[in-house]
Amino acid sequence: MQQVSLTPQPLLLNMAQAQKVLSLERTKIYELIAKEGLPVIHIGRAVRIPYEPLQQWLMKRQNQDL
Repeated sequence: MQQVSLTPQPLLLNMAQAQKVLSLERTKIYELIAKEGLPVIHIGRAVRIPYEPLQQWLMKRQNQDL
C-alpha cells in the first residue's frame, strides 16, 4: 500500500532534512552511507539523499529484519 502525501516531497534531501526524516544524527547517517549502502548523490561537494531510493532502501532493510 502506497502512502499518499498532500505535500510534495523534495527529490533530494540535504543532510538537515535527512536527519529530520530519519530521526538520526549526522554522524550516524554518514556511517549508514559508508557501511550500509544508504543511497546518495554527490553534486560537487554537496551530499544529497534521493527521497524515493531512500524509501526503497528503508523498505528493503525492513524486509531483511522480518
